[in-house]
Amino acid sequence: ILRAVLDAGDDGMTEDEFGLRIVKALGFTAGNKEARIHWLLDPEAGAVVREDAQRSLAKVLGHRLWTDLRRGWRYTNPSLSVLKLIDVAFIGLDEVAEDSERLAAILPDIATLGISQRKEMLKTILGAMLDGLAVGTEALDLTVLDSVAQKSRNLLRTPWSIDAKETPRSRTTLFLQAPGKDRVGLREEQTMVRAGHNSRIGRLINRRSVIGTKLGKDDYLTVLTSLMELLAREGLVSRVDVDAELQGWRLSPSAVRIIPGEAIRVGT
Repeated sequence: ILRAVLDAGDDGMTEDEFGLRIVKALGFTAGNKEARIHWLLDPEAGAVVREDAQRSLAKVLGHRLWTDLRRGWRYTNPSLSVLKLIDVAFIGLDEVAEDSERLAAILPDIATLGISQRKEMLKTILGAMLDGLAVGTEALDLTVLDSVAQKSRNLLRTPWSIDAKETPRSRTTLFLQAPGKDRVGLREEQTMVRAGHNSRIGRLINRRSVIGTKLGKDDYLTVLTSLMELLAREGLVSRVDVDAELQGWRLSPSAVRIIPGEAIRVGT
């Protein structure tokens, strides 16, 4: 993954490039005869099967990249983002942060912040969605992943396939208002990223140092909903209507660009 990001340079990798760039960084392309034994289940397979296997591998690796961006330090296998080897840039974020008029209409205190502070505030929201995998990508859609996993086992060697015993991580949805934890089961809870007034994300955002003031519960919901709607108009997020009374949000995968992280930039 890191090699693919470095090869992409300062422009970074967009979602449609994730899988194929990592495949090329590994050298596991259909045309690389010497490497076939390392990733193809049948190294002697014909050209059509090899191309199919390469596409399958690209989808698996695209899924792996998204899951590497999720929140949490894993001592045995820390993510590249935690190690600051890769970072995320959000396309269009600068334009939103510079739009004082629209931000002031949502909350005047935000407009009094410097542009860099506004950008950091918006990046905190989008970063929380990415951390929790609240992303509208097929690479995290379980209905798609089931067929990707099955095909990978038919074409790819371990560990490049998705094992039958593995439960692939799936996309979630960010909610500003979510049912109480006593009203949802564990499985349903795992599909939610809570961003209400009292949530971890809410406490990160609802600070004078972040939004220029501290909001009460009702004002927080109004302001955050308006910010999400602004981001949706710019194409950075999309609204998810779960039912008539429950709406959530997902990050648009096309807004995400993976770039070299601080540890790489400082070292170069």
